[in-house]
Amino acid sequence: MNPVGFLLLFFLPALIILGLLLWGIKNPQAWLVVAVLAIAIGTGCAIYGLTLLLANRNASYGVTEGAVHLGGGCGAVVGGVVLLLLGLIRSRKSPTEKAAISAIPAGQAPPKIT
Repeated sequence: MNPVGFLLLFFLPALIILGLLLWGIKNPQAWLVVAVLAIAIGTGCAIYGLTLLLANRNASYGVTEGAVHLGGGCGAVVGGVVLLLLGLIRSRKSPTEKAAISAIPAGQAPPKIT
């Protein structure tokens, strides 16, 4: 594989996901996008690992290839669920923040709540 293909295949998706994770610190909805991607990729890897285990294909280094895919897929699903929960919890507004925003007269900027 040429170096450009290697970079596009492995590092570009990793940089995109890392960028979304960092953006999620400021905007929690970005974590929801990463969570859905992680759950989808993890489910696909877990299903692929199950089919490899059912086909009984063994890797040359002693660990079955299916077990590696199954473990990685389950880990991605768990990570996706955790990110989904974090994104949903962080995107909710507290009751005091909702009350403060609703008490603002029209045309004024909301106060900064810290």
